[in-house]
Amino acid sequence: MVIGPFINAGAILFGGVIGALLSQRLPERIRVSMTSIFGLCSLGIGILLVMKCANLPVMVLATLVGALIGEFCLLEKGN
Repeated sequence: MVIGPFINAGAILFGGVIGALLSQRLPERIRVSMTSIFGLCSLGIGILLVMKCANLPVMVLATLVGALIGEFCLLEKGN
């Protein structure tokens, strides 16, 4: 039986609940800093993964198609 995805889902739910409960107790400057730190970590991980990618054109095409679909559906507007 594969247990990894269940542990991952449980950890995400647990972290989300803890974050929701504690987020209002943190000062605004710390919340902004944490968001920036997580963004930079994600960017670094993304750069490392792109450098390892064997099929770079496929990845670029998938990113482009995803961006076009997002723009077409107005996803950032929330509609």
